[in-house]
Amino acid sequence: MDIITLRKKIYDQTVNRDYPDKTSVTYTKKNTDLAKYYVTDKPEKLSFDDIKKYIHHQWKVAKKPANSINLMISAFKFFFNDLHRKNISFDLIEKPSKERRLVDPLTTKEIERLFEACNNLKIKSIIALVYGCGLEIGEVLGIKFSDINAKTNTITVTNQKKKITKELFIPASIIELLRKYYENFRPKTWLFEGREQYKQYRARTAYHMLTSVVEKSKIQKEVNFTIIKYAYVKHTEDLGIPLAVILNSIEIKDTRSYDFYNKMGIDSKEKVRISPYDRLFRKQTVTKKAIDEFWEILHPQIKILAQGKFNNKYYADSVETCLKELNTIVKKIVKNKSGKELDGANLMSNAFSPTNPIIELADLSTESGQNIQKGYLQIYSGAMTGIRNPKTHQNVEISRERAIHLLFLSSQLFYMLEDYKPI
Repeated sequence: MDIITLRKKIYDQTVNRDYPDKTSVTYTKKNTDLAKYYVTDKPEKLSFDDIKKYIHHQWKVAKKPANSINLMISAFKFFFNDLHRKNISFDLIEKPSKERRLVDPLTTKEIERLFEACNNLKIKSIIALVYGCGLEIGEVLGIKFSDINAKTNTITVTNQKKKITKELFIPASIIELLRKYYENFRPKTWLFEGREQYKQYRARTAYHMLTSVVEKSKIQKEVNFTIIKYAYVKHTEDLGIPLAVILNSIEIKDTRSYDFYNKMGIDSKEKVRISPYDRLFRKQTVTKKAIDEFWEILHPQIKILAQGKFNNKYYADSVETCLKELNTIVKKIVKNKSGKELDGANLMSNAFSPTNPIIELADLSTESGQNIQKGYLQIYSGAMTGIRNPKTHQNVEISRERAIHLLFLSSQLFYMLEDYKPI
């Protein structure tokens, strides 16, 4: 077998396995370079020592960069172990630590231009899942309909390369986009299928379509699915979500990745419940209709208690009514548990005491839990002293906007209490 035939064989095998074009070209070149170095048309006959010496020469003598060496090893793993069923322990070969090339991140304006350039619902939906959920292209193409839960706004994805399954937040706006996509394409099994039904969409085709979209958008930067995922991380952090929380949610936990994203600690089990995709298409001006819709995200009890008074412009009374009801609920719990008849700030101090709580809001065996208990004790007490009591004792009036802010505070206090005892 000559080098040209060898090159064609390797390239064809990567194509059959649906490797991206760039990977196919790289793997072909790395393996044919190895064959040329040893002047052989049968590189599969090379020994472990031969491979090791070649890698050492490229690293130490030819001074090839770390990324090139690591790509070389990946290419050799494919050729020797996958293609020729060898069992070479490439992990035993000394190699440089990975270097991650910093890229010029996409701005929200550039992401918007990318979507504007999409005239095909399939590629638009694929890009939306990468950017809106922080997914890799392989994860997107492995999604089935059963993986999406529109009721809980979650999507379950499996990364075959890393052998992990994770559940992520998917915004309602992307679910709506996927509904439109389904109406147009009617796939059978996989969310994204090619011309043949029941077969997964090919990564190679997705990359071709993305290249076409990037050209049409006229973005003068390198753009691929990985860079779009980087944009998800950066733009979600811009929304105020801590970087460690974002990376934890998409199952990126090693410190090198944290440092890498931090350039473009915190141990958190929180999950991201927001997506930069929503911000991208949200109007910047807040209309009266949008303001009035705030009732739908408040605790249901707040809406029942306050909406009538609020709509009639009794803004301070609408807030006072909520805090009075909150006081009544806590009072009943405390009386049933301790027999004490308390009220206001004194009631809250007894109910949420960090050392001897009647109502426990968090796990007090941990420092974080103790801080939560102490912090909410202060918030509950402060709400009684600084918000409810002044209105009760004198005719205090507040603006519509201030009332909305205080209703959100009241709503949060209702939700915290609900975790302890259903309201």
